[in-house]
Amino acid sequence: MIKNEILFKIPVLIIDIDNWKIKKNKLLKLLKNYPEEKTGLLNFFTNKSIIDVDCITKFSQIFKKEFEELTQFLKTSINIKSVWSVSYKQNNFQTVHNHGALGFTGIIYLDLPKTYPPTYFVQPWNNFITNNTDYVKIDDVNEKIILVPSFVNHFSNPNLTKKAKRIVSFDLDIL
Repeated sequence: MIKNEILFKIPVLIIDIDNWKIKKNKLLKLLKNYPEEKTGLLNFFTNKSIIDVDCITKFSQIFKKEFEELTQFLKTSINIKSVWSVSYKQNNFQTVHNHGALGFTGIIYLDLPKTYPPTYFVQPWNNFITNNTDYVKIDDVNEKIILVPSFVNHFSNPNLTKKAKRIVSFDLDIL
């Protein structure tokens, strides 16, 4: 008999967003104060460098119910330490990156073309049979907060549509 057990696992937390249309409108209104720019070598538009504490506070209030649910699930407090938006216009993409060693990184998908490039998450070790790098995507992302450990590398292929793919991302610490 062969017994198969899991030695390691990487959590992915998916939180349904209550009252999505209302919260999306509040978020879009908030983000109007923080225009996105494409600077330097970036292959996308973002406002990461101009977000302030006031924006983080208002973002936290918009998703207060979801973050309270998260703290109950984790049985500890959290701290939203940064938030920003990213738009991937036609041919824009994101290279492989992560958000550090500790905490979670969250993604909320604001606008998605019908055929959009998903976010791919890279397994942090090679496949033990093929020696290939494995990666996965999460299919059901609408009206959800997706949370992955910040150390997980991820990327997005070029957006080939004329409609922009827009996300809000944030980093949080577990206290």
